[in-house]
Amino acid sequence: MFKVYNLASNFCSFCWIHYRYNLNVESYKTFEDIQSLDQMRLKLNARTKLGTTKILTCFTGTLVAACVVDWQFWITLVIFWIGRWESFHTRVNPLPAMEGSSMIMCASLITFLDVFYLVQCYARYCAQYDFILLSCGCIFDTCLMAREYMSKQGYWRLFRFLNAAHVLTYVGIEAGYDEHNLFDPLNEKYVLLTSKEVVSIKNIGFTGEGAFQQVLTWSIASVKNEYDSGLITERQMIVLLNQCLKLRKLLEKFFDYRDRPVPFSYVQVNSLVVFVILPLFSYSIAYSYQRDDSLGVPLSNMIIFRDSIIAFCIVLIHSMTLLSLRTLAKNIQDPFGHNLEDISVSNTLHVTVAGSSKVLCAQPVGPKYLNPTSSFFVGNYQSDINLTASSNSTEKVAPKQKLSETGRSSFHKREATTARHRETLTGNNSVALGKEIEVV
Repeated sequence: MFKVYNLASNFCSFCWIHYRYNLNVESYKTFEDIQSLDQMRLKLNARTKLGTTKILTCFTGTLVAACVVDWQFWITLVIFWIGRWESFHTRVNPLPAMEGSSMIMCASLITFLDVFYLVQCYARYCAQYDFILLSCGCIFDTCLMAREYMSKQGYWRLFRFLNAAHVLTYVGIEAGYDEHNLFDPLNEKYVLLTSKEVVSIKNIGFTGEGAFQQVLTWSIASVKNEYDSGLITERQMIVLLNQCLKLRKLLEKFFDYRDRPVPFSYVQVNSLVVFVILPLFSYSIAYSYQRDDSLGVPLSNMIIFRDSIIAFCIVLIHSMTLLSLRTLAKNIQDPFGHNLEDISVSNTLHVTVAGSSKVLCAQPVGPKYLNPTSSFFVGNYQSDINLTASSNSTEKVAPKQKLSETGRSSFHKREATTARHRETLTGNNSVALGKEIEVV
């Protein structure tokens, strides 16, 4: 008795959680709500390794509540019981029962459409998730190279701009995230942009592609500033600029997917087929076990009850499966939002910002990392913030340290050696003209 009560209470709480997290989008007005949703997603991911019994008794994270609140689900069940009542209380069959082959054909048709629709949406989901991983990896790679190439002020400034562009991308695609529940809390915690830079972004607008493109423009300008100050070579500047442009290309993909959803005609056909065939299938199943008076022996109540339960389970499982697949496809075709199936954006941003900051805080010797809250992190990071806040929009960083004479002579010697090898190999027709060969 206690287990039944526990299951009933879990189901009721699950329905409320589903309404809270999947249907009521307006409830996500604070950053704390988004973080609590991400924690729930992490717990759901851990449940995939549970046993069959525990998985079947879990309600949170399933699509049962999506069927409970779907009016098509209840219409299908009502039509089934109406047909079941008519089959035992009327002698005239208003709708002849469909043959087994016809029912299988109809069920296969709508199942194929639903599964194909789900596969297409899941492909979109996986593709966008891959772009998220590539974007995070591009930020890590750029910080790794900037740590070795640029000055301290330079690579901390580049770190700020790259991560700010990453955050502004999710705000710009308008998937339930805005400046109040995502950008402002992260900017307050990590100080990705100064007050003047935030004002400049507000003038452009947080929605759309303009915000993150503006920040990436600043990152390119900061790299160019390092080159003009003589702190990096031309080759290093080109490598860093290519990384910035690579990140821009990856972040643009999210806007491409937003502007190119699943074709409406296919979604409409899928919804129409489910809307028409599912009630007919339910009505046909209800008439599959009718009263047979040809032998003059009426069916017993136990047989009628047994057949009704079996037919009801068939209709219940079939309707729940189709409607759940359609709901799941709608939820995952755009993986940025407040559904439980969506990607944890805030968790991804936290990992990227914290990880890239650890890269910049790495000690020159040894595998240990400095604490991001240490004096080294705060001193270098805060010095760049103060310098940027006090400078004009066209900032010019004074070089702390020029390339040494030994370093310049070594660099020019390597370039001259590369040129001689290029001329020699070009004369022998070994490589094409313009192909660059680096000699260590």
